[in-house]
Amino acid sequence: MSGASWDEFWTALVAEFKEDDMEQKKNTETYLQTLVQGMRKTKDPSVARYRAFIFEFAERSTLLVSKLIIQGFLCSCKLFLTR
Repeated sequence: MSGASWDEFWTALVAEFKEDDMEQKKNTETYLQTLVQGMRKTKDPSVARYRAFIFEFAERSTLLVSKLIIQGFLCSCKLFLTR
């Protein structure tokens, strides 16, 4: 198989099993919204929890922005963190 064929195969495979793959589910706007809602519900979160949230949100949102899936959601995170 050529490189292009492998790429097509990989793309088709990921698309077919997207719902079964937890890592793929984390790369969605819905997952980011769930992350933010979880932080909002947390009463007096620790510095470590904020740090983990920020790194997780940044990692996931960077990927989604690079794939042009989201654009304005980062503003919501900034607003959330400054409240």
